[in-house]
Amino acid sequence: MVADSVGQVVAALADPERRVDAHVPAQTRSVAFLFSGQGSQYAGMAVRLYATHPIFRQTIDQCITHHPPLQAILLGDLQAQINETQYAQPALFAVEYALAQTLMATGVQPDTLLGHSIGEWVAACLAGVFSLADALHLVAERGRMMQAMPTGAMLAIPLAEVELQPWLNAELEIAVINAPDRCVVSGRHEPIAALQAKLTVAGIECRRLHTSHAFHSRLMHPMLAGFQTAVANVPRHAPTLPFISNVTGAWITAAEAVDPAYWTSQL
Repeated sequence: MVADSVGQVVAALADPERRVDAHVPAQTRSVAFLFSGQGSQYAGMAVRLYATHPIFRQTIDQCITHHPPLQAILLGDLQAQINETQYAQPALFAVEYALAQTLMATGVQPDTLLGHSIGEWVAACLAGVFSLADALHLVAERGRMMQAMPTGAMLAIPLAEVELQPWLNAELEIAVINAPDRCVVSGRHEPIAALQAKLTVAGIECRRLHTSHAFHSRLMHPMLAGFQTAVANVPRHAPTLPFISNVTGAWITAAEAVDPAYWTSQL
C-alpha cells in the first residue's frame, strides 16, 4: 500500500474494496538434519556462535565438560591444529551437536537424520543410541586411534565407481561413494599425489580433502579391534529417531545401531 499521509492509509484500510483476504492451507513438511564429515572443519568455526548464541554456548560448554580438550581445540591455542584428526573429530562432533541443539531450541525438530562419517555419530547421539558423554568419549577415542595410524590423504573425484576403477592401483582404494558420480579415494600421500596429477592432465577435476589420514581404507585396519572393544564397553540403545546408515545406505536397524561391529565397519 502506498499513501501520502496517515489519513490516506486509514481510509484505504477501511475500504472493503481494497482488502485482500487469502487462506493458505497448512503444509506439513518433514525436516532432516544432515551432519558433515571430516574435511569441513576450520579454525575458529565455533567462535562467533559461542560468543553470540546462548544455547550454542551452553551446549559447547556441556561438551567441554565431557571432553575438556575441546576448550583449546575450539576456542584456544589448538585451533590452528584442527585438521589433525585427533582434534578435528571431537571438534566437529561438538559443533554439529551444538548446532542441532540450537535449531531444536527454536522449534525446528528433525524427523530424520543423516551424518557423513563422523557426522553419523552426531546422528546416533541425537537418536539416543549413545549418551552425549559416551559419544564424545568414543569420538575422541576414534580420533586418537586414527591419529596413530599411518598418515595418508583423500581425494574427491567426480567419477562413478566403474569409471574410477581403471585409474586405481593396489595402493589406492575407493573409500566413499558419495553419489552415483562422486567418489573419494584413499591412500598414502605419494600414490594420491600421482593419481591427482594424472587426473588433472586428463582434465578431470579433483580435490584433496582436509584430512591427515586415509580414512575408510585398509590403513585403518590396525585400530578396528581396539575401537570395537571401546564401543562394546559403553551402553547402547535402539534409535528413537530414524537415520541413514553410512555402511548400507538404508535406514539403520536397531540391531545395527547397537552392534559394536557396525561402528568399526563405519570406519
